[in-house]
Amino acid sequence: MWNLLQSPNLNHRSEITSGVLGEDCVQMLKAFFKEARERKSNGVDHMKGAAEN
Repeated sequence: MWNLLQSPNLNHRSEITSGVLGEDCVQMLKAFFKEARERKSNGVDHMKGAAEN
């Protein structure tokens, strides 16, 4: 894996702070994959290009 944000080969660096909004991200990912499983079980493989309601 390549750490793009702290690579010495590039001319910009970013500081990484772990745990920021960690629980919010966990919940968003869980909801996304739950909805994806539900769509798949209903015969909809993906929502690419679909308008959000």
